[in-house]
Amino acid sequence: MRIVVIITLLLIAALGISAQRYHSPIFATSTVSRDIVYGAAPDYVGTNTTLLLDIYQPEGDTQKNRALVILVHGGGFTGGGKAGENFQTWGTDLARRGFVAASVEYRLGVESKSDPKLMWEASIRCAQDVRAAVRFMRNHAMEYGIDTSHIYLVGTSAGGLGIMQAAVLQDDEVPPNLDASVRNVEGNSGTPGERSTVHGLVVCWGATIDTNFIEPGDPPVFSVHGTKDKTVPFECGPSKFGFDLCGGAAIDRRAGNQGIQTDVLLFPGVGHSLDDDPILIDSCYRFFVGHLANLASSPTKVLDLFPSSIPATVYPHPVSSGGDVYVQVPDMLPPHSVVLISVSGTNSSCSTVYQADSGTLLVRLPECTPGLYILQFTVNTTIRRIPVAVIGR
Repeated sequence: MRIVVIITLLLIAALGISAQRYHSPIFATSTVSRDIVYGAAPDYVGTNTTLLLDIYQPEGDTQKNRALVILVHGGGFTGGGKAGENFQTWGTDLARRGFVAASVEYRLGVESKSDPKLMWEASIRCAQDVRAAVRFMRNHAMEYGIDTSHIYLVGTSAGGLGIMQAAVLQDDEVPPNLDASVRNVEGNSGTPGERSTVHGLVVCWGATIDTNFIEPGDPPVFSVHGTKDKTVPFECGPSKFGFDLCGGAAIDRRAGNQGIQTDVLLFPGVGHSLDDDPILIDSCYRFFVGHLANLASSPTKVLDLFPSSIPATVYPHPVSSGGDVYVQVPDMLPPHSVVLISVSGTNSSCSTVYQADSGTLLVRLPECTPGLYILQFTVNTTIRRIPVAVIGR
């Protein structure tokens, strides 16, 4: 218990967590940067498509580790856009609450909306682009002040299906008759080498193709659905996408049975997109932003606190003052230099770093006082960081 308390206090101090951030608007205004290129990929007819996103940020914010919400629009995979629906309103309010929000465009188009195979492929193209957007934002985390341990996806209608495909679909679950370009869910839409891991999903009048895709360890999922939706069923059944889908109620039930944090808000007698009723849509927003605020305010695994494209394992962790800690990094990404720095940004002389063996670093901490430190790698010209918590003996 003492260890947990010490680490929690250190993380709160280091990240400057505000009790009100995320739960209510704390900034008067926000800014938006439009039409940022995050990738490119061929569309359904092979035409290379440039992928764009808009980024909303709090104006005057000094915090540099903010949770990220990525908004993915609907439109049946043939229409819609990053500035449509309620996304400009949502993006602005999310930013005023202290989030960073990114509204993305993805590849649109399908030869026949009544062909299940082609619609399957369209959903995976969307998922590939969503994953590319996550990788792009993770890669630019320091530029935009993003906490890469708190990345959330919000999707409406087709976008809801797309984010479910992006977050839970595995390559071996892709039907073998689909085009080879969509059999790899990760895709090649941009920023290769970064992770596309996310930490929470909001599915608004969207669905999954098969609830069995949802498995233990998948991120929390929160759903919103009308019970008279004729486009996407709120349970499992026929849809206008050309195949059966399982909507918000079915997603919630499956996630709960798998031990995944979940909640669903159902609107009895209401149709698709909540019948575009502004009062109901506002209720939807308040529902999911409350859940995201709670997630964003929760402590996270230490290894995810700083942006890094280097998968790494630190053990033992936390480490006692005067002890040794081992850091495993992949052989293909050898660090050119390594330094331990304090959270204040100054180099620390309390440690010595050795190359224990291929892919493993030994960090000796004979003079380090308890606190939170950052093991900083310089790989080629790119800086990556991993936090190390040091506790008293």
